[in-house]
Amino acid sequence: MKKGNKYQITWIDTFGHNGWYEEDELIEKAKEMNQESVGHYITEKYGFVIIAASYNKIPKFARWGAPMWIPRGCIKKIKLLK
Repeated sequence: MKKGNKYQITWIDTFGHNGWYEEDELIEKAKEMNQESVGHYITEKYGFVIIAASYNKIPKFARWGAPMWIPRGCIKKIKLLK
C-alpha cells in the first residue's frame, strides 16, 4: 500500500453483549460485525493499519484528519480506490 492513496478496508469488528443467548443466536450476531472503512493509508505499525478520512496537503497544518487504527488480524480485504 502507498501512503496517501485511498483504500476500502473490509474488516471484522470485535464485540460483546450482556445477557444469555443460545448458540444459534450467537452465530447469527457474528454476521453483523463485518465493517467497511474508507481512508487514506498512513502506515502500518504495531499490528495496526492506520488510515485517515482526510488528507491535508496545506503546509503548516496537521496532515491527517479523523484517523482510524484497524488491527491487522481483523482485516479481510483491502481494495485500492481511484
